[in-house]
Amino acid sequence: MREPPGNNALVAIARAVKDVEPLKRSAAINAGAAYPVVDRWRLYNHLLEDQHKSIRIKAARGLAAMLIAAFPNELAKADKQRLSTGLAEYRQTQMYNAERGYAHTNLGLLALELKDFKQAKVHYLDAINIEPIFMPAYINLADLYRQQGNETKGQEMLKQEIG
Repeated sequence: MREPPGNNALVAIARAVKDVEPLKRSAAINAGAAYPVVDRWRLYNHLLEDQHKSIRIKAARGLAAMLIAAFPNELAKADKQRLSTGLAEYRQTQMYNAERGYAHTNLGLLALELKDFKQAKVHYLDAINIEPIFMPAYINLADLYRQQGNETKGQEMLKQEIG
């Protein structure tokens, strides 16, 4: 199940991202998540300019990894700008819901994907401070600590949530 779906699914996604129906384009972005980010870029980078904000930010979030070290040289300056604009719109949308833990957790996940560990930690802690019963923030922060080799701190976070 770790392998991306086959060619038939790829053809279906490629058709769906061009469909006039926004729900089909949105579903195609979800379906494309199983593919490497370079393939997702080829499939739906044009959706960064979609007329529907929900599609634009979903596409930007799904393509965010194109901005990290392994891929930036593959993007033209204009493409980097389009993606950065989409991610700014995504962040703005999350901040609209900043009184909820999930918004900060979403921003933490984005920061983590972009290898900004310090910012990810800030967002997870913000989520916990805003909504102390929001378990995903604790789990993600504990996992961040684990990734950084601090198992003890990660276990403390999990115990804090349980207690």
